[in-house]
Order: sequence, then structure tokens, then C-alpha cells
Amino acid sequence: MASNEQLLPATKRKATTSRNLELLDTYNLPPAMDMAASQLGRCVDRALITKEAKIHRITLWKWQQLPAFQEAIRRYNREWISELNERKARIIEKALELEEQDLHDKQSKTRQAAAHEIAKQVLK
Repeated sequence: MASNEQLLPATKRKATTSRNLELLDTYNLPPAMDMAASQLGRCVDRALITKEAKIHRITLWKWQQLPAFQEAIRRYNREWISELNERKARIIEKALELEEQDLHDKQSKTRQAAAHEIAKQVLK
């Protein structure tokens, strides 16, 4: 398991107190912290995060108390939600295109039903 000290850049390793960790910048977190914030922002299970980052669950909990880490989680969460909404919009657009094509093509009832079902699933 890596300690907090090992996860900080060399310039911040002198005295790794919680006070030093509070001075971290949201956009300049050490790699393990940034990865953990990204995964938390995407609602990944904490056990998977601690395993991947090779940190103890208590370390993750301590990071979650830091304002810079909290803001990074919120930022990654906003990005993830934005990506999901863009993807949802593309899926709906494609489903509507297929449905419109099928309105003109009476032979393809299967595609129309599939497009309608896709749109229903996405809008849930």
C-alpha cells in the first residue's frame, strides 16, 4: 500500500500533514488522487478504486475530506453527466431518424419498433 507521502509530488513530500494536503489544487492533484476523484465522480465502487490506486480505504476516506479532492470529484461528476447527456441526445436523435425513415417505409415495422424501444429506454 502506498502512503499519502508516496502519492504526493516530490516537492510536497517534506511534511505530509493534513494541513499540507489541504493546500492541494483541484486541477493539480497527484496522479493517484486524481484517478480516485475521477472514479468517484463516475460513481465507481470505492473498493475498486482503492484496489486500483493501491491505497487503503481510510486513505480514500481522508482524501474525501479535502476541499480540493471534493471539488475534483464534483468536476469529474459534471463532466461525466455531460458526456452521458450528449450520448443520450445522439441515441435519441438516431432513434428519431430511424423512426422517421420508417414512417416513409411501411415494410420496415421492425426497425420502427426498435427505434421506438430505444427512445423509451433512453428516456427512462
